[in-house]
Amino acid sequence: TVLELSDGTSISQSGKIKNPQEPDPEKKIQVIEGSYKFTDAKTGEVVNVKYVADENGYQPVLSRK
Repeated sequence: TVLELSDGTSISQSGKIKNPQEPDPEKKIQVIEGSYKFTDAKTGEVVNVKYVADENGYQPVLSRK
């Protein structure tokens, strides 16, 4: 999924199942990877966030330009 707005904000994500052959549904893990960026209204900096969400929770990595 990709979404871009006129103000430069953008969002992208994709998902997959970890262990898709596992017969026990409790052991099939959904993994979402994505990124989004926006401009910080106070500083004018572009904030980029890359993330993974899986069995370990939401794991964002931020950078500013």
